[in-house]
Amino acid sequence: ARQAFLEKASEGGGMSEAYMRCALEIDGAWISTIHGMASRILRENAIEFGIDPSFKTLSAQAAAELFSKALQLAVDEAMESDDDGVVDLVEGRDIEGPAHASNSLAAMVETLLDATSYSPDGIDSVVVRRPEIAERMDSAAASLEEWLSAYDDALDVDREPPDLDGLFRSVLSFPSTTPKFGEKSDHYEAMAAYRLQYKLLAERLSMFSTSGRAASLVRFAKSVKRHLDALKSAGQTKFTEGDLLVACNDRLSDPAYSRILERYRAQFQCIMLD
Repeated sequence: ARQAFLEKASEGGGMSEAYMRCALEIDGAWISTIHGMASRILRENAIEFGIDPSFKTLSAQAAAELFSKALQLAVDEAMESDDDGVVDLVEGRDIEGPAHASNSLAAMVETLLDATSYSPDGIDSVVVRRPEIAERMDSAAASLEEWLSAYDDALDVDREPPDLDGLFRSVLSFPSTTPKFGEKSDHYEAMAAYRLQYKLLAERLSMFSTSGRAASLVRFAKSVKRHLDALKSAGQTKFTEGDLLVACNDRLSDPAYSRILERYRAQFQCIMLD
């Protein structure tokens, strides 16, 4: 890179001075992965950041092994607790499941922790609000009930409102149709409205019926995170690659470290990501 800048500078022209400056300053350039850059910033300012300067960056395999250990500790803790929701979630279940199984408990917890890692409060920011979900479900159910009532009135048929379980089963068994289904029929608009109401109700019922399990999953994920943090801080501090980015972002976003942030802004006027 230095030689290329020197050759450009030797050609003369209006940019020769800029090319010469680049050739002289090339040793100051950082060439690394984005995780490597975050790691270097943390080490250079470790004392001020309150970080162990000898921290270890875990390989992907080591990080996965640590996560599995934290997961098992959380499972053991859950089985000894009186949290029936979490016990039902983990009891008799293949925790990690087949490799890369997106529906395994391990995958769901990992996805939840990854999704909240950049939130200031992390996993603690996640709250499952069942009452709000129930209200939305009631709204959709009311819309469907109005449509069914109009249908019943037209046929002069009395119908008992279905119970929640029966309604849920009927929604899930509703035949799948395309938006063009019956488009040549005189009843196309009514069919489209009917299908839309069923779709809305199915979504609300699914949210309502799974909200309790979702809340249990969040509580279990918080337990996994607590054990994971304890394992990472035991002995030599350990960071995953994701931790490096989060830790660097947290420190440089903190007004207390604005001086450090401005120093790097002055040093790096351009960052190229390949």
